[in-house]
Amino acid sequence: MVFAANGRGKPNVILVKGKEERHPEGQYYIEWRDPKRKREKVGTDAAEADTRRRRNEAELAAINHGIAVVAKSAPDASSRRPLIAAIEE
Repeated sequence: MVFAANGRGKPNVILVKGKEERHPEGQYYIEWRDPKRKREKVGTDAAEADTRRRRNEAELAAINHGIAVVAKSAPDASSRRPLIAAIEE
């Protein structure tokens, strides 16, 4: 992923031989070592990939400082309610 001046990733842009190229057909992965190399596919959306990268960096920094990290599971579709219903309540 190529990063802009504001620190955010540029969607669908990669470096090839030092030059930026646009590739909308690509996939995003995050990679780290713990102590072995780990790699996780995060999809095709650049914003989601950047969010997952930042979350992973924060978790690894917390672990490095001795803070226990609790995995939070995402709610499944059956437990979600429509926005209109939430507003009415």
